[in-house]
Amino acid sequence: MLGDVLLSDARIVTPDGVIDRGWLAATEGRIAAVGAGDAPRGAESLEGDWVLPGFIDLHVHGGGGAAFTEGATAARTVVDAHRSGGTTSMLASVSSASIERLAAQCRDLVPVCESGDMVGIHLEGPFLSAAHRGAHDVRSLREPDLDALNVILDAAQGWIRTVTLAPESAGADEMIAHLDDRGVVVAFGHTSASVEEMVAALSGRQGYITHLFNGMPPIHHRAPGGAVAALMDPDCVVEIINDGFHVHPDMVRWVFSQARDRVLLVTDAMAAAGLGDGDFVLQGSTIEVRDGRAWSPGAHSLAGSSITMTDAVRRAVQIGIPITEASAAASRLPAQVLGIDGDVGSIQIGRRADLVVLGADLLLERVYRAGRLVG
Repeated sequence: MLGDVLLSDARIVTPDGVIDRGWLAATEGRIAAVGAGDAPRGAESLEGDWVLPGFIDLHVHGGGGAAFTEGATAARTVVDAHRSGGTTSMLASVSSASIERLAAQCRDLVPVCESGDMVGIHLEGPFLSAAHRGAHDVRSLREPDLDALNVILDAAQGWIRTVTLAPESAGADEMIAHLDDRGVVVAFGHTSASVEEMVAALSGRQGYITHLFNGMPPIHHRAPGGAVAALMDPDCVVEIINDGFHVHPDMVRWVFSQARDRVLLVTDAMAAAGLGDGDFVLQGSTIEVRDGRAWSPGAHSLAGSSITMTDAVRRAVQIGIPITEASAAASRLPAQVLGIDGDVGSIQIGRRADLVVLGADLLLERVYRAGRLVG
């Protein structure tokens, strides 16, 4: 169902900046007009609230007590949980498991993608570095293998949009070329790559780094590592998990200053998102969430987050990132990465009316998807 919306007296974040005392009209699920000052008769006043484009999360494993790896019904639970947190488009992230299990999990997600509830699938593993595997089960990791990859790609029926792999692995070059040929975005992550190896891997391509600083060697003045290579490359997009645990706020500020227009906010959320503390399961492993921190006792590692995209954006603004930049990192840039920015990701005439309304305190007030209230 498509909706009509007429809102006024809002601070509207557009690609050209913030419209103070702005108004917005949507008809049949599409943005029809955006203006400043007096709105057409019948508009609902938002009394100074913020209106941002709906958030797009390219890295999320679960939420609402469910995970994308648990079948179509569970996937829809995840989608609903994150929609209520401001995410109007998302990829379903599936993490390392056996090839057969990954193929089955991706196959189960196909009808959810076909329904339009998700824009695709993110395959995070199993072609990762064991030394920087994070919470991934080391028994599931393997070197790049095109035959194994094709089993998963075929099961997903074209819905795999991004694949995270370690570029320094034997056979990675052939896998990267194969994915490029199929139009799949290749992300580098859970990698042991040196700065030299990462520079070589990024050369001549639109780079993409999965959760910068996490799942890779730390920065050192004698061994800068892949993170520095990514930040030095003017064409490389980097994910940041802005939950207060994965990356220190000062580092988040520094990354935004060094990689302006190249920072992409993600949640990397697991089942706890929207629920709070407790014990959860990720690909068969127990994850403990305490005080909002998701931890894998088996892997002795952080294991995703429990935040929503609204949390990530609010945290960014609270540490000094301009709301226009935080909004772009949560909407416009991820849309561009997937090539769907002509449809979603910004408040412009003709775009789908995916909108997030935040109060003055940047707490979520409501969410529209295609003009219909969903949160």
